[in-house]
Amino acid sequence: QFTESVDPIEPGIRLIDANGNDIEIGAVDQSAGADTMRAAVATTLSDGTYVIAWQALSADSHRVRGSITFSVGTPTAVSPGVIDGLFDAGAGSESEDALIAAGRLAGYAGVGLLLGGLLMAIVLAPGIRDSRRVGLLLAIAATLAVAGTACMIAVQADLIGGSLLSWGAVADTRSGRWWIARLVALAACSVLVVLRSKLVGRRGIVVISTVGIVVLGIFAAGGHAVSGDAVVLGFVSTVVHLVAMSIWFGGLAIVLLVPAQGAFWTTVGRFSPWALGAVVALAVTGGLNGWRQLGSLDGITDSAYGRWMVIKLVLVA
Repeated sequence: QFTESVDPIEPGIRLIDANGNDIEIGAVDQSAGADTMRAAVATTLSDGTYVIAWQALSADSHRVRGSITFSVGTPTAVSPGVIDGLFDAGAGSESEDALIAAGRLAGYAGVGLLLGGLLMAIVLAPGIRDSRRVGLLLAIAATLAVAGTACMIAVQADLIGGSLLSWGAVADTRSGRWWIARLVALAACSVLVVLRSKLVGRRGIVVISTVGIVVLGIFAAGGHAVSGDAVVLGFVSTVVHLVAMSIWFGGLAIVLLVPAQGAFWTTVGRFSPWALGAVVALAVTGGLNGWRQLGSLDGITDSAYGRWMVIKLVLVA
């Protein structure tokens, strides 16, 4: 039983005797709830020590695994290496973990640049919104977001389905369905790059803001926002965090790459209030999510996550 919903990864549960031999059990089911994994033992267990090994995807898409040792009657010694080798064949390599991390980074950078860049182009430099430079910037951003998300799905498919093309295995998980929804939303959102000439004034800002909140909400639903305590607070603060990231990152790109000759400092002046608001929102929502994950003051200094959060907040300040 877990503290949040999980998705079993085949084999979700294995029962092993002290010598490393598999004991027959039934199929893993979650009939007692999404936060449980259960399997029936098919035979009567003889006296001795046994190991239960389990693996699943957590609500935020990370693979989790563990083992439980128990005895029936008189305990027996467990052969060396039995527990360590239970899931070695299906273990993910460091390169696969790195690819998922790279895909996640590309996805967030791309969507921030796409949505934030489009919004800030209308707000900061409407005269060159339709320019080739803006179009190229947004096209690169859309490609980065779509490619990064597709990379995440493909590597996850290989990890849990055995093939880069096993997207159905990913779609069978809660986080995976949101990842695929993200890919579809990004592809649809890319149409805005072509239609940006029609996005003018307040109407354009409203359209992009609405689309952006929906797309970033899908991003949030497939990650850490829906895990841990206070999920509603986590989801809302994560969406606000992503909106602020998009405004800041996209605005910086517009300021640095797009302004017409002689308009740099004017554009900087227009962007400054947006940037300040975005960075304040990033700090506040990041602090809230950090506190939600840590749960105590001790966690700030006693965990690597807490120490990195402090460093991030100092750098943002």
